[in-house]
Amino acid sequence: SMYIAGKCNLFLDKYLESVKYFDTVLKKYPSFGHLQDDSQYMMASAYYSAGDYKNAEKEFNIFLKYYGYAPDSYIKNATKCLNNIYNQ
Repeated sequence: SMYIAGKCNLFLDKYLESVKYFDTVLKKYPSFGHLQDDSQYMMASAYYSAGDYKNAEKEFNIFLKYYGYAPDSYIKNATKCLNNIYNQ
């Protein structure tokens, strides 16, 4: 699936390639709640890891706005990454 391909690319440090897969999941499967929050978080994390802080900021903010029910570890890490971006 696109979600698994995204995670595999992310773990192989192919950050921008993984973004394509997560973006496809978000657009193609809007009603799959558990895949939506994870894909949004993973896409933001991929941008962050690639050093694309502008897109990371955008995607983390979307994640925090729409997926507040996500696992606490995701919310804490998203907040930490945003703080790092803002304090650069």
